[in-house]
Amino acid sequence: MDTQGIFDSSSTVRDCSTIFALSTLLSSVQIYNLKENVKEDDLQHLQLFTEYGKQLKKDNGKKPFQVLEFVIRDWQYDYDYAYGQSGGEELLAKRLEITEGMATELRELRQHIRSCFERVTCFLMPHPGFEVRKKSFAGEISKLDEEFKTALKELVPSILAPANLTPKLINGGRVTARDLFTYFKTYMTIFNSNTMPPIESIMKATSEAALLAAMQVARELYETRMARVTAGLSLPRPALQQEHVAALQAARAACIDKNKMASTKDVNESLARLTQELEALLPQYLLINDGNLQKALGEAKDAYEASVRRVHGADLLCVHPSDLQTIHNEAVAAALRVFDARRKQYPGIPDDNRTKLLESFLPRLDELNTLNNEHNRLFVADAKLSFMGEVERLLARDPPLGPYEFRNEYNRAKNRAVAAFKRRRNMPSTYYADVYEDDLLRSIENRYYIIREINRNT
Repeated sequence: MDTQGIFDSSSTVRDCSTIFALSTLLSSVQIYNLKENVKEDDLQHLQLFTEYGKQLKKDNGKKPFQVLEFVIRDWQYDYDYAYGQSGGEELLAKRLEITEGMATELRELRQHIRSCFERVTCFLMPHPGFEVRKKSFAGEISKLDEEFKTALKELVPSILAPANLTPKLINGGRVTARDLFTYFKTYMTIFNSNTMPPIESIMKATSEAALLAAMQVARELYETRMARVTAGLSLPRPALQQEHVAALQAARAACIDKNKMASTKDVNESLARLTQELEALLPQYLLINDGNLQKALGEAKDAYEASVRRVHGADLLCVHPSDLQTIHNEAVAAALRVFDARRKQYPGIPDDNRTKLLESFLPRLDELNTLNNEHNRLFVADAKLSFMGEVERLLARDPPLGPYEFRNEYNRAKNRAVAAFKRRRNMPSTYYADVYEDDLLRSIENRYYIIREINRNT
């Protein structure tokens, strides 16, 4: 984060204090860019943050800020302290040295600077060269002094090299981009006045921002977890309730973990609000889960019908009555495979929807039995009609058939009728007893003697 210049003729004290305060509170690395040297006045500007840091450290024992780097530009005394990090560290040690007889205020300031920041460093930069003062200068690196470029090559990687990048921490936790936005908004409410806020206000604002950020993290954790649970696959409602409780507990734990700075009262209040918010979200996930369930049930029922349809295709369903139970069982198995593939199973939690799905196929089996019986009777009737047509042709023979020949032709017509009926079946059967075939044969045999007499008297 780059800010406008501060502590110069074009900035008010209020502007400078606000910019310095916000940049220090929000930066993992605060670069204090000074001209020519580190003066006592420059250190005084850190007074507010040393007081804040002292109070915060008193509360939780941690240093509130991470890195403070003094960058001294246009350094002229390289014969005393060399350009770069090493010379800067020597100069900083001298400036922060506590000497005998030093005023208490100055001594405490130096002590608190070290205690407020995890690391305090200094870097000495030479003047970039006289070419930069000309109006024609357009930022060409070639026009910079070699000493300046050498120092720049040391400074930039020390801050921006991947290994040296410092994530922002507040209360020991990493700050996300969303968190940072929350801190921005919260800090601006207390800095948006004509006076610098007291230390207590800054601490309260930080605590409130941390609470808001923690609530957001916890909310996202819950929503991410529940979204993953309800993504595509359905699950038993008791299992979803169980997942909700687990996600809520995880969210509360995350909220507590990010609220180490807040008071017990504030944490409890935020947990109560969080719990209320997340409990209100449960119906949304129940609705999503119900949608997934209905889709799984629909696809399972489609799989059942498709399995039955593979048996008879475009023809009417007509199978041996005992084979229909096998067809039904295979169709149920196909439906369950589809349902189970779209359903999360939880050991120990009964799946009532799966049980209801199984039960829903029993009326369908009754329907199929009714259809199958109707179609079997229909095709038996067709076979009988076909048989009688052949009999009429036998009776129309001139001269009439003799008894032996008539009996043979009659049996052949009977066998063709039975074969015609079996061809109407969708699949061969291994069952010997067949009530419909028996009915057909019985009907044909019962007519034999009557028809034989008709043939004899023709």
